[in-house]
Amino acid sequence: MKKEVINIRVSSDFKTELEMLCELKGMKLSDFGRDALQEHLNSILDETCKKDSKQENESNSGKDDLLQSLEFAKFVLWLYNIKTNQFMDEPVWLYEKQLNLIKGLQEHRLFYTPIRKELDKIRIELEDRIRGIKGDFHQFKFLTSGQPCSFNFDLFAEFLKSLRFDSEEGKTYRDLGNGIFIG
Repeated sequence: MKKEVINIRVSSDFKTELEMLCELKGMKLSDFGRDALQEHLNSILDETCKKDSKQENESNSGKDDLLQSLEFAKFVLWLYNIKTNQFMDEPVWLYEKQLNLIKGLQEHRLFYTPIRKELDKIRIELEDRIRGIKGDFHQFKFLTSGQPCSFNFDLFAEFLKSLRFDSEEGKTYRDLGNGIFIG
């Protein structure tokens, strides 16, 4: 990942305190500042994620269907985003959130075996990322074409196109064709 320069202005007293702290820790000021900013940003994102999740749960409380959730829509967007940007390196909390969603989807009544197997490919790599195993160039293996671990985007897209939402009943159905629906 390319590193960029960010300059910030602080009081001379604050700078002196930071320099003393860095000396005690045996770190460069830039390394300490970068680590502190990253840690603070992660805690803010984690709090925001928890608030978003709480709001999503409240907004979806009347529905029994995970497929109608904002969380699922975000997952689909994330999946197609990493398809075009295969070298994305994201925070662990996002991988954990996606992993939890995948587990819920795999238990969903409309996800038939081939779709569950496709989600397994993502699940396995997310678990590896959470454990710190990233592989070559941080690229997701399930995005590599022609491999046994390759995610079948065409199959997933066909599955998504087959979903039908009944807003009156708050349910999702899968269109099997010829007017046959399951759900």
